[in-house]
Amino acid sequence: MRCKTMEAIDLRLSLQNTRYNFNCIYRPPANKKNKIKSPDVRKEINEMLTLQHTRPGHSIILGDFNFHFDNVTDTVKLHESLSENNMCQIVTTPTHSAGHILDWVIVENSEFQKNNATVDYLPFSDHSLISFNLDVSKPCQETITTSTRNIKGINLDNFRGDLETKLTKNSMISPDHWNSCLIETLDKHAPFQTRAVTNRKYAPWYTSDVKEAKTKCRRAERLLKTSGLTIHREIFKNAFRAWKTTIKKAKTTYFLSKFETSKSCKQLFNICNDLLGRERCTSLPSTTNQRDLPNTFVNFFKDKIITFVQN
Repeated sequence: MRCKTMEAIDLRLSLQNTRYNFNCIYRPPANKKNKIKSPDVRKEINEMLTLQHTRPGHSIILGDFNFHFDNVTDTVKLHESLSENNMCQIVTTPTHSAGHILDWVIVENSEFQKNNATVDYLPFSDHSLISFNLDVSKPCQETITTSTRNIKGINLDNFRGDLETKLTKNSMISPDHWNSCLIETLDKHAPFQTRAVTNRKYAPWYTSDVKEAKTKCRRAERLLKTSGLTIHREIFKNAFRAWKTTIKKAKTTYFLSKFETSKSCKQLFNICNDLLGRERCTSLPSTTNQRDLPNTFVNFFKDKIITFVQN
């Protein structure tokens, strides 16, 4: 659907075999330049409601409509259109600093009738944050299986004694024998421990100062939600700005030090890839076990040299 009086983004999302149709709206305020008239806006909203009602799946229309939903005289026809399409607007608290409901969340009556939207203050905008729940279970976090050895927990005297005992049993020490003795001794003193860990994005710039600033910001946010006082709102605003400044400073310090200490173009390109969020692709084969991969490489070049010498 093409809109003339507003900006709209249409998103179709499938979650656990359930389809959701999202429409994100922004309607600029009417002025002499854009010549937007209220009847034209109401007409497009009505057409959008009708279109969403006919689509398969659950429809959700949300955004900044710049209409005072709390003013019944301005939205009486909209209420009629919502009722005709079996939909409702669930935001009941002012979302703008001027005290009006300008940001709406329009959902279906059947699916979201008991869903109430919450409005939270944002320190960097004159609009508030609107949160609401969907009947979708949270996806499980990605986990990876890793195997590690507790090398630091090895008793060096016992390890040295066991290794010497194994090596002295055979007077002819070949590389294979040395490798097997070392692996057996390691397995005894520091066996592999396999565990599943959550795959989280690594943030090397995350320092103790950033963690402390985040803690203060969250504490101020909880205090504001509890009291709602103006002074606590100012405290939260200042804490949020301090947290944002700390993050920026930590990132700047970290990447400047990386650039200054880089010694090759390869290191510079790796830093740029980290800044741009580009993932590193490994060139190693995925079909071979990583523990057997070194031996596979050795055997490949060994056979290649033998073939070359024989020919």
